[in-house]
Amino acid sequence: MARRTTIRTTTETLLILGSSGTPGCPVCGGVMVTLEQGRMLCGVASEQLNRWLESGAVHHSGRAGSPRMVCLYSLLICLQNNTSA
Repeated sequence: MARRTTIRTTTETLLILGSSGTPGCPVCGGVMVTLEQGRMLCGVASEQLNRWLESGAVHHSGRAGSPRMVCLYSLLICLQNNTSA
């Protein structure tokens, strides 16, 4: 009889974002991160993130001369909805 081995790894990460000098999301007050940070934190492709931005599903803000910021809360909701479908 063949022997079966199962290996499980668990990783826990705590990430705290925010700064008293950084404005929150203009829609929901959530934490804002740069596009690149949002893409890296959620592990989504740039194309997918751009589709969510164009559809209005991800809250965003940006001023001329400053990086475009996205709402981490709305980004996580999109990610959850996308993976549960």
